[in-house]
Amino acid sequence: MARSTHDLGTLSILNTATVSNVLSGAGVVQAALGTSNILMIFTPATLPETVNIEVAPIINPAAGDWKRLQWQPGADLVLPAARAVNVPLVGGFKALRIVSQVGVAAQRDFRVLVQTDSDSSA
Repeated sequence: MARSTHDLGTLSILNTATVSNVLSGAGVVQAALGTSNILMIFTPATLPETVNIEVAPIINPAAGDWKRLQWQPGADLVLPAARAVNVPLVGGFKALRIVSQVGVAAQRDFRVLVQTDSDSSA
């Protein structure tokens, strides 16, 4: 079993906005997801707004394609301030963004990493 970590970049919600830039594309999201994976999101120190992760099943999603990510059925994933949030066994999406319930008071940056495990005997 080989384990590796991939830095997928930073998602930012700009001042007064509610939606971050989008992480998408076969070369970004799909290529980084292995047979078993963990998504890790590092949140900003200041985050008074309620923010969630949204994902879509296609690379270039329209507004109606986005769905709020639930870690467990019935529990939306909320990102707290100053934390490294571990989202285990993510997959099945081709685009990801972070959404605030209100306009943010200042730019909010979220670093996104993924850890993959693959069978090194293949």
